[in-house]
Amino acid sequence: MNGESRAAAYSESDDPRPTDPYGQSKLDAEVVVRTKGTGMSWTILRPPLVYGPGVGGNFRRLLRVADAAGRWPLPLDGVDNLRSMIFVDNLADAIVRSLVHPGALGQTFLVSDDHDVSVSELLRRLVIALGGRPRLFRAPMTLLRQAGSLLGRDADLDRIFGTLRINCSLIQEVLGWRPPVQLGDGLDRTARWWRTISPA
Repeated sequence: MNGESRAAAYSESDDPRPTDPYGQSKLDAEVVVRTKGTGMSWTILRPPLVYGPGVGGNFRRLLRVADAAGRWPLPLDGVDNLRSMIFVDNLADAIVRSLVHPGALGQTFLVSDDHDVSVSELLRRLVIALGGRPRLFRAPMTLLRQAGSLLGRDADLDRIFGTLRINCSLIQEVLGWRPPVQLGDGLDRTARWWRTISPA
């Protein structure tokens, strides 16, 4: 919902610039909550990509790629972008903290695992968590983008290779919140679930 990939991390002071109907619908909901005077107390949390057992969408596709990367060489080494994510249990913990902490009333917080990761690092971690040995090699980014363009996957490549980070320091300062599950543990738990539905 924050906007396109960019080098600088997003913060709560940035104006949201959704690029698809899903993001726009979330922004519209925020506007209603803020302006319609429902009489309810509110706190808005804006997470990045959420992962964990049961995950779908792009992260589920990444799990399939990691499975393949444990068996076949893939040209995804050296992708030095950075992406923010949040493990589903960390998001649930942030929601609970927002419900019980008086400082959360009327606030908007960006929340993440507070550990930005590149696609290459993420794939390596997932391959190892899935019990494989990473088989990544470097390929020119221009070649990868040309291949993606030929396959009609430009938007997918932008999401994979782009940098999109968020600064979650405000919720830490105001609510004293820290993500209880570290990235490695979250990926391990996600990988164990994946193995139950996609055996090696």
